[in-house]
This record gives sequence, C-alpha cells and structure tokens, in this order.
Amino acid sequence: TRALYYNHLGMIKERQVDYKEAVRYYEQALSINEKLLPPADPSFVSSYKNIGTAYESIGEYAKALPYFNKMLAMHESLLPTHHPLLAISYN
Repeated sequence: TRALYYNHLGMIKERQVDYKEAVRYYEQALSINEKLLPPADPSFVSSYKNIGTAYESIGEYAKALPYFNKMLAMHESLLPTHHPLLAISYN
C-alpha cells in the first residue's frame, strides 16, 4: 500500500539522519491509514512511535509528546496490564 511505501521512506530518511523529512513521510503514511483503517487498529502504534521518535531526535519534544501519549493509550487499550510492551511504553 501507499502507506507502507511512505513508512519505508520515513525509515530511510531517519537512517540518513534527515528527521524532518522522516516526519513528513511518517505523517503521510499515518494520514492514509487514518482514512483506511479502524481507529483502534494496532498498526497506528508504530506510526505514533515513528513520528514521536523522529520529533524527539530533533529536539521537538512538545511535538513528540502527543504521539507518544497516543501510542501509550493504544497499548493500554490493546494489551493486558502486565504486558512487556506496556513497560516499554511507560519508559
């Protein structure tokens, strides 16, 4: 899908340390998925993580935080209370 394509481009840009461009691609992927997938689809977790991490990498913490919060909220709603991924999300 196009969303997967944009996500891969974002990953490449992140590896090239071009975080602003990575964010642009990740947000395009997220936008496509928001139109195609149900709101509670687990694939949103990785989208939120990718965008939050890219923003964090360029020191834009205020922009990163909402994405990390969305990731955490999805983990809390999808995973059992003692799941290891929840611990990682809290970290």
